[in-house]
Amino acid sequence: MSTRSRSKITEGGIFRAPPMLLVATVVLAALPAVAEDTREKDELDVEVIEIRAPRKPEVSDLPSALVTVVETEDLGPGMVTTSMLARSAPATRIRELGGPGQLVTMGLRGAASHQILVQIDGVPIPDPTGMGVDLSALPADFIERMEVLRGAASIQAGSGALGGVVNLVTRSERAGGYFGRLSAGSYGTWKGSVGTAFEAGKSRFLLVASGLSTAGDFPFPWNNGTPYNPYDDRLGIRRNNDVLRGGWLLKSSTRLGGGLDIHLTHQMVALERGAAGLLGFTAEAARDSAWSGLIDLRGRVPLGNASLEAGINLLMDGRHFRDPLGELTGVSIDSRQEGKFLEAFTAGLFPLGETHLIRSRLSLRSCGIRAAAFGDPERTELDASVGAELAFFSDRLKILPGIWGGYFTDAGLQWAPAVGALVSAADSIFIRANLARAFRVPNFNELFQNAGYAVGNTNLDPEYVWTADLGVECTRWQGWRLTLAGFYSHYRDLIVFELISNFRYMPMNVGAAEIYGLEFEIGGQPIEGLEIFGHYTLLLTADRSGQPNREGNDLPGRPRHTAGLRLNGHWGRLLTEADVYLVSSNFVNQANTRDKQLAARLLLGAGVGVDAGGGMTVMLQVKNMLNDQVHDVRGLPLPGISFFLTVGITRKEKS
Repeated sequence: MSTRSRSKITEGGIFRAPPMLLVATVVLAALPAVAEDTREKDELDVEVIEIRAPRKPEVSDLPSALVTVVETEDLGPGMVTTSMLARSAPATRIRELGGPGQLVTMGLRGAASHQILVQIDGVPIPDPTGMGVDLSALPADFIERMEVLRGAASIQAGSGALGGVVNLVTRSERAGGYFGRLSAGSYGTWKGSVGTAFEAGKSRFLLVASGLSTAGDFPFPWNNGTPYNPYDDRLGIRRNNDVLRGGWLLKSSTRLGGGLDIHLTHQMVALERGAAGLLGFTAEAARDSAWSGLIDLRGRVPLGNASLEAGINLLMDGRHFRDPLGELTGVSIDSRQEGKFLEAFTAGLFPLGETHLIRSRLSLRSCGIRAAAFGDPERTELDASVGAELAFFSDRLKILPGIWGGYFTDAGLQWAPAVGALVSAADSIFIRANLARAFRVPNFNELFQNAGYAVGNTNLDPEYVWTADLGVECTRWQGWRLTLAGFYSHYRDLIVFELISNFRYMPMNVGAAEIYGLEFEIGGQPIEGLEIFGHYTLLLTADRSGQPNREGNDLPGRPRHTAGLRLNGHWGRLLTEADVYLVSSNFVNQANTRDKQLAARLLLGAGVGVDAGGGMTVMLQVKNMLNDQVHDVRGLPLPGISFFLTVGITRKEKS
């Protein structure tokens, strides 16, 4: 049974004296600047109000797609993480293994984290654990925005997008000047980034470096392994939870003759962290190391009213997991795994008359891992997609049929049809509908994993889903956007991780499942200087495996209710923020055992800061203000209240 605690924040090193003294000094020193802002500004200190137009998401060209775009800038000038971006979109489920820099995965619309496709600038990211892409290994300092496409998207993305696609769009090289940000706070955490963007001839360049260091130790409530005996409960300390992460992002874009644009992206990230493990079996010596590198080269050229894009990308990653004393699984493990993913593609957009369009894409992918125990397996994939955008009644109605097909050397021929529709009921009301079939071929880590809590299964079959959704978007009121959508999915040959021993899990095909629900999203500016972003999701799931002890049960790890709300305020030099994130209780096993439920979690955060002028900002944040400490997954505690101070500076070149 999960427990809550509002423990003393001075215990266990959660309240660090040097960062908090720095917080008090900087905030007190900045207060006169707030008061000064009430006086008249001279002509050299004129407030500039920037109005940002809605961006067209790169993750999908389909007008019928239900997409949420979360701008990193919308999360303010404080400490920002990739998981914070993910929490800002509806129908998302964030799973955390505890503490800054530890494993964070994301699911969509009831699809598990390994059933969605995560991309960087449109390039699929491999899953190094077999349990979902680790968002904590992707520095938010590199990201300009997160695009969340909900629903099956195989027509564009291919294998893997059962629940949707998350596209992380890196910073743009268009802006000039430089920037820097430094955060310090609880658990001995330091996070910093610096970057610059500049032009040279016909080319633009962006250079960004990011780093994170945290001791990671935090106090948590521990029942000493006896949930029905409260007398031996105590406050434990989460140890071997440190993280060290660093990386860089390099981008360039060049405009050549004839409208040809060439873009190059290179990213490298490496991390080293402790693997503390489950409660009661805390590991002091287990370690996890990982690295990943990306090179993406692509070009786009106009062909009259048409356009053609082509490119090649290479993504390599590696992981080294060590448990020399067998503290996590009872068996000594020293596992190394390296992967290589190479793709060449071409995509075209061709007008068909004056009102219709044809989209096409052809790609060749090759991937493999270095795993001697399995003969260094490899996979080659050839896939193609074609879709149409047919407009009628002066663009009031758009019909979008399409089909995707692919051949896998280890899974044969697969296909995925889709159809969408967009109805402009009025100038400010839009109705979107979609029906699609999607599939996912098991990734190499599910097939050949042998690290930590997971072990691979070479007998897995692909999993399939039919999904449909219907949404209404309203922008009737100036500056406001409201979206309400319903969705339904039916899965077949669903892959889930099942417990095969006391501490180890194996992915298995378990039959069928149904997932359906509602999602609501709102954003706007009720008064000058205040922005509001909010969302709510109702998620209902049912196991359709046919097994007597599971049929009709909730799927584990899928809370029925999730909700988020964020407020940003900017009045003169004063900056404020507040956020709420709610996850209802949910089961951790297929049998829906009540005493194994994860407790509901309510996170409250707040921040206050100063726009000190000259591009400099100072922000003090409090996260998890209620010190609401529960467990995620199973037996993995989450940190309580924490404090962070961030100092940032941004200088843009004059236009």
